[in-house]
Amino acid sequence: MGWKLYAKVGSMPHRNKVKYFLVLCLITYSAISFGFNYDVSNILMAKSTGVWSKGKDYGYFKVIAYRDGLEHPADKVRVLITRANAESNNQAITKDIQIKSPGIKGYVQDLSLAVVNNQLSLGVDIEMKAMDGIVLRESFLISVDGEVKVVAPVKYIDIYQ
Repeated sequence: MGWKLYAKVGSMPHRNKVKYFLVLCLITYSAISFGFNYDVSNILMAKSTGVWSKGKDYGYFKVIAYRDGLEHPADKVRVLITRANAESNNQAITKDIQIKSPGIKGYVQDLSLAVVNNQLSLGVDIEMKAMDGIVLRESFLISVDGEVKVVAPVKYIDIYQ
């Protein structure tokens, strides 16, 4: 009788509203956390370097290497290009770029950064999984506009095949 009465009136008891609200919050949180995996415990290293300038604008290049996944982890590298605001003493992210390296090929050992001609020169040292721990470097050139050029791709060879 209780449920039919509430269904006819068009409202639910307070207790059920709280349950549904909590379920909705959990679904929303899991969807957001699945899309953006910036858990601090996953970050391997973070580096920042140099100043870029374009007209009156200027900012910084920041690089984050993080591990994603549990059973078959894959290291990922993101480049954040920020614009600085001297008046309010803060920075805003203008570009968030996912580098397609190293993925499942290996683990990030080090990042080397330099600003050359207003572009980020990024070297990613990768300990290759199927090459018995050999460390290889993949190099990128990233413009302020977010254009990524692979300067020296890593030559991945599975030595166990």
